[in-house]
Amino acid sequence: MTVNATPTAPVIGVITSPTCAVSTGSVALSGLPSGNWSIVTNPVTVTTLGSGTSTVIGNLAPNTYTFVVSNSVTGCTSPASLPAIVPVLVTNSWSGSGWSSGTPTADQNIIFLADYTSSTGSSGNLTACSCQVNLTAKVTIKTGATLAITNSVAVASTASLKFEDKASLVQINDNAVNSGKITYERISPQMKDQDYVYWSSPVFGQKFSTLSLGTFSYFAFNIATNSWLHAADNMETGRGYIIKARNAGPFPYDQKVVFQGIPNNGALTLSTPTKFDEYILVGNPYPSALFADDFLRGNSTILEGTLYFWTHITPLGLQGGKLNYASVDYATYNFTGGITPGQGTGSGSGSDSPLGYIAAGQSFFVNAKLGGAQVTFNNSMRASGQNGQFYRQSKTRKAATIEKNRVWLNLTNKEGAFKQILVGYIEGATDEYESMFDGISLNGNAFINFYSILKDKKLSIQGRAIPFRENDLVYLGYSSEIAGDFTIGIDEVDGLLADHAIYLEDKVMGVIHDLRQKGYTFTTAKTDGIDNRFVLRYTNKTLGTGEFEITGDVVTIALENKEIQINISNQIIDEVYVYDASGKLLYQKEKIGNSKWRIANLKLSNQVLIVKVVLDSKHIETKKVIY
Repeated sequence: MTVNATPTAPVIGVITSPTCAVSTGSVALSGLPSGNWSIVTNPVTVTTLGSGTSTVIGNLAPNTYTFVVSNSVTGCTSPASLPAIVPVLVTNSWSGSGWSSGTPTADQNIIFLADYTSSTGSSGNLTACSCQVNLTAKVTIKTGATLAITNSVAVASTASLKFEDKASLVQINDNAVNSGKITYERISPQMKDQDYVYWSSPVFGQKFSTLSLGTFSYFAFNIATNSWLHAADNMETGRGYIIKARNAGPFPYDQKVVFQGIPNNGALTLSTPTKFDEYILVGNPYPSALFADDFLRGNSTILEGTLYFWTHITPLGLQGGKLNYASVDYATYNFTGGITPGQGTGSGSGSDSPLGYIAAGQSFFVNAKLGGAQVTFNNSMRASGQNGQFYRQSKTRKAATIEKNRVWLNLTNKEGAFKQILVGYIEGATDEYESMFDGISLNGNAFINFYSILKDKKLSIQGRAIPFRENDLVYLGYSSEIAGDFTIGIDEVDGLLADHAIYLEDKVMGVIHDLRQKGYTFTTAKTDGIDNRFVLRYTNKTLGTGEFEITGDVVTIALENKEIQINISNQIIDEVYVYDASGKLLYQKEKIGNSKWRIANLKLSNQVLIVKVVLDSKHIETKKVIY
């Protein structure tokens, strides 16, 4: 007869509790018989086979468990182990005087049973696994604070959950289903008479008629006709709209917009037009900011990579000649960075450039490069905080996480006309057109346009390859409905360009100007576009020509009886060019081979001309004359 020893009861070790992300726990067991064994878990009666003196039993829902081990060779079974408790997630309740389990954590379910008002800013942030607002509790998340919930948000019909302007509701689980309505407030930038703001709804079920805007002028963008149509009452998730200022003043005023509905969450889609290369008005569908880069990456196969934000800066028309040409334009953003439309101050700081976040309630234009597809949104694109940029003052750009060497240039005049462009040497970019780094200039500015040129494209943002090359040349162009003096100047620089020389070459005037010293001022007539006058460069040497100067010789350029007279002693005139104030070539003569030259019979009157003289030494002289 063989007598086999009964195995001892398994010894309970570390118990791993469920978390919000992982709904089951585990129990570590030791003291198991050597060789092969089987363990029965009760009360669910699950058998686990294995070997060795220890193991971990996982996938255990919250409950109280015991374990019995059997020797697979002898068949002998141990007594039951001591109870092992796999706990449920903590429910942390707010009763009005405090939390039942201390400050909430990401692995707790929170329940509001009484009124609650958070602090403002990040000190008011709350994090939890799920959130319920019960009974008649009135919960307010103050401006700048974030309620971050992994799973669902449920609001009883007798309770309320309100988010003030710039507050955020962030959720992680795309499959979480919300119930009950929230109130989400946004305050627009100052509205002027006949002004529009671009909006989208962060909640499901929102109607224009209940927004309390004091206006019935709300429109959707019609792609087929490239025009605006009066929108249906229901706001579509992910769709952008424009809403007009109320009819009655006083103006300007801040407009509070109140959204009420079930908070949007998870994977959402919006159909694109059936044709490609069409601009669509898209809106942030969540009650939190979006990371613009993540949105662009997630839609890179169907969308061009530049976002356009209308800034509703209407012409001010002030008296006294100041700000008569305040610019109306798009703030623009892509992987290279963002540019501002300014506010006619010439500083570029009046309306801040996009910093890489799309605020809740904000809509924007983007170009569909693939027809009939769907724009997608999901929770991985959402940002905690960073929800304040609905086009108000901000002078701090988002810090770069990849190598970026950038220069922002402004084209301005003293009457308030303003246009900004960005040229950057960016990790991942090339010198060819790429929509994620290069942004087309939409020319929404009523008075001037300013752009860099890449082959046949006019760009408001141009990303170029790294490493940065100081002999790189970037051609710049402009158009203007205004005649007069304009200035091209540096607004901001970063990366390697923060300490590098930056020049502007004027090919008409034969000048290479140091933009680090001051902006470059030139005179222009009205023009539909001049694309061959200016070059952004990083050295002041013209390749292959050397440097020349006239010693003791003076080029004289004079106007007498409508005849332009050019004279120089001891040198030879090789070429002469005459341009109008916009840079348009009116006259040219090459291979002159004389020290004197006269130009007559120009059929012009009462305008500024630029005369450019090239000597056989390759020295260039320019002068303005009034013809």
